[in-house]
Amino acid sequence: MSRLKVFSGSSNRDLAREICHHLGVPLGKVKLKNFSDGEINFQVLENVRGRDVFVIQSSCPPVNQNIMELLIMIDAFKRASAKRITAVMPYYGYARQDRKDQPRVPISAKVVADLLTAVGVHRVLTMDLHAGQIQGFFNIPVDHLFATPVILDHLRTLNLRSLCVVSPDAGGVERARFIAKNVGSTLAVIDKRRVKENEAEVMHIIGDVKDRDVLIVDDMVDTAGTMVRATDALRAQGARRLLAAATHAVLSGPAIERLDNTDFEEIIVTNTIPLPEEKKLDKIKVLSVARLLGEAIKSIHEETSVSRLFIGYSGDESASEEAERQVTATESEGRRSPQGVENMGELIIEAERRSTTGKNANRRMRAAGKMPAVIYGRKTEAISLTLDPRDVLRVLHSEAGQNTIFKLKLGEDTSDVLIREFQLDPVRGHLLHADLQTIALDEVRTFDVPIEPLGTPEGVKLGGILDIVLRQIELECLPGDLPDNIEIDVSALEIGDTLRVEDLQVDTSKMTILADPDLVVVTVVPPAVEPVEEEEIPEEEGVLAEPEVIKKGKEEEEGEESS
Repeated sequence: MSRLKVFSGSSNRDLAREICHHLGVPLGKVKLKNFSDGEINFQVLENVRGRDVFVIQSSCPPVNQNIMELLIMIDAFKRASAKRITAVMPYYGYARQDRKDQPRVPISAKVVADLLTAVGVHRVLTMDLHAGQIQGFFNIPVDHLFATPVILDHLRTLNLRSLCVVSPDAGGVERARFIAKNVGSTLAVIDKRRVKENEAEVMHIIGDVKDRDVLIVDDMVDTAGTMVRATDALRAQGARRLLAAATHAVLSGPAIERLDNTDFEEIIVTNTIPLPEEKKLDKIKVLSVARLLGEAIKSIHEETSVSRLFIGYSGDESASEEAERQVTATESEGRRSPQGVENMGELIIEAERRSTTGKNANRRMRAAGKMPAVIYGRKTEAISLTLDPRDVLRVLHSEAGQNTIFKLKLGEDTSDVLIREFQLDPVRGHLLHADLQTIALDEVRTFDVPIEPLGTPEGVKLGGILDIVLRQIELECLPGDLPDNIEIDVSALEIGDTLRVEDLQVDTSKMTILADPDLVVVTVVPPAVEPVEEEEIPEEEGVLAEPEVIKKGKEEEEGEESS
């Protein structure tokens, strides 16, 4: 990833450092200060010509300062000839002003989108927008991630009994339903009526919360008015334990005082917005989304699918974990044996033939909780099927992913099958369609197998960067001999060292690598930092640079007066 450059504004540098640590790249060097009159002074301190630049900046308070800072940074990178500029906005400010709900008001979320597009950004990466349709305000690609997988991982560490997930309003029902489905809980909705801006009045609760642990789920916590009133209503309905989860901790105005005085046992938030010391409470648990954002940046840079990061948000996690356990139980030292393939008969997916096809039929099928699919045989015609998407997710979440062999039962017939292709909704992450392929266990096939680097190179410890050039490789083998991945030890690599396809260790008696042996797999490159051409005048620490004032000479002033 030598062409990848990651930079950060001043809004959330801690998150930016975590992302860079996950990616194994240094945080880009910039000069970012304010003149004494408040104007922003920005300069890139390293070469970005022809590079893939990612600028991390949340538009959190101070909102306008951070947005302007982002716009100026993007303009600087554009003028420095960056090949592509991606604005990474973990929190997208003004997102709640996404429509005209009153006469003569702006759609501010669209204004921010227009500003970003006009200044020259090529792509936007953001997380948990207040409304998914904000993506439509852009005429450039928008990758919309969800923090749900991170929150779900934490929820599974808690001892929650008879859980009920509660949406604070009708607009958040879909988000709450996803979490409820993943943790196997019931769902409730709070009916509220907003009396004025930033304040809400809870009316009543739709659903049963009596004698249950309750988790309120929202995209953000602002003044916490909704959550405070929700606790009163939930307690009145007999709720046992109270927890809350929100992606963005805005926490403006009286939020901290309100939350400190509530009965919440734990309030789960993420670090899309930095939490200053004065806003930290013992009951507030901050989770990191650095890995999720880092993986998205890696996928964008490598031109691979970002949709794989949606799966944890859209499917049945418990089912996927069970599927992973089943697959792991049939593996030995990372490779399936022929006996292991026979044991995979336990993983059976039942399918039905589709009698109708077309867009309308597919929409009705998805609304009923099913998904369309097609199975292709070696010598037979393709057959249109109906599948349960949770079964497909079990396969995709298993350790071998798409290379997992499973049994497909269609009526009285059972076949050994692989997932050839699958399609996800780009916004919600739902599985939309799958193509399956029947296989013969005694027939040699070609497979794409991931390459897994092991260890930390010596050169990286000295400041180098591990550039993974080849992430998967095509090999030929029997399905029973297919490994989940091919491991390669990179710990001995110094700066400038390279490992090629010929260095990969596989059992050549069972499989054949089809790639060119001279192809580079990984290399350690030095950090590409070029010196700044213009000599900087050192400034005293903490002293802001003043704008230069050009003064006229005395003779010039006298000449103007005489004229």
